Amino acid sequence: MTDIGGRTRRLNRRKRIVGAAAAGVVLLGVVAAVVEPYVNDWWVTRNACSGALPKGVLDDMGTKPMDDDRHLYGHEETVDAPLGRYRCEVNDGESGRGYRFRASAYTARDDIDGHLSEDFSGHEPARLALPAGLPGYETPRGDLVMTVVCPRLGRDGSGKPRQLHTRAQIPGYFGDGESGDEPAAGVSYDAGARATVSFANKASEKLRCGAKPLAVPEKVPRPEPVPLGRTDGTPCSVLAHAPLGPTKAWSVEVRMSRRAPVGSCLLERNGDGTGSGQAAQGKEALDLTAFHGDFSRHLWKALGRRKPWVSATQGWATARCEGTDAVFRIRALGGDGETPVLSAEEMRSILTAFAERQADRRGCTKPRVPSRVSADPPRA
Repeated sequence: MTDIGGRTRRLNRRKRIVGAAAAGVVLLGVVAAVVEPYVNDWWVTRNACSGALPKGVLDDMGTKPMDDDRHLYGHEETVDAPLGRYRCEVNDGESGRGYRFRASAYTARDDIDGHLSEDFSGHEPARLALPAGLPGYETPRGDLVMTVVCPRLGRDGSGKPRQLHTRAQIPGYFGDGESGDEPAAGVSYDAGARATVSFANKASEKLRCGAKPLAVPEKVPRPEPVPLGRTDGTPCSVLAHAPLGPTKAWSVEVRMSRRAPVGSCLLERNGDGTGSGQAAQGKEALDLTAFHGDFSRHLWKALGRRKPWVSATQGWATARCEGTDAVFRIRALGGDGETPVLSAEEMRSILTAFAERQADRRGCTKPRVPSRVSADPPRA
């Protein structure tokens, strides 16, 4: 009979807890695969991220099916309370070079602003709210991000409530556009999202944030597009009344949430059923996105404008929500690649309706919307 208890005790002796008091950094539980793989799997699963991860999520993460030779290698945690940083990583593979789950949390304003700048700059800023009403979004790279207010940490130098910003990476998941055809991508997404919620709760505890623990959903399915005719009653219902022709030709990906700083309604022209991946999903035609937070003002001012505008290809409206900026964007993405989906006046009408609907949902001021169509395109 295998002496599991003895091996576990020996593994426990190899677990290092090192405190660097001067820097306030604590390295928690570095575990390497030094015993039988199944015993090591049990130990890592039980202790990773201070035991916060839901049962079974490490088995389900990664887009490749589990097999007998894909075991866990170890885990590592670091806490730097004075700097407001917490990190957890679970490694797999014989060498420990791959990862099964990787997450970080921050409470310092500079750290958070740095990550927001990465997520909301460039041509394709983050726009997908997380499903299941979670307070976060998905980055263009596929990272899952959640933010909560920290009551115990008070306010920062600008008078804003301090926040806990958490972000997690799932192996093999690179966002909806890149991972649609990956095997078991939906299972991995569900496991990663639930693990991220649990990690955020543990980070709140480690960094003395004081946020009310988030409820870990039983399931977080990857959102699928819905027929245009079924968007009534959703945050994307404005598209159901757009002059788009037969509704069966269109579908909408609804990625909106009252708790997320960003959310979108993506209109697609349905595919013909041939091919796979993006070809089968259809072609993106129109994108409506709401951005909530002070970061949002830089998105449209970077285009050289100082007030709301709309053209034949895109447009922006603005509002104030709970003391912070919000902007609302419409973009025409082509549809069939040959003809515009909407006229410029129709774009203005849809943007106005979208901005008013989102502002009402979030308790914002009356939006400032374009009064007319702009002939000159914004600066790239």
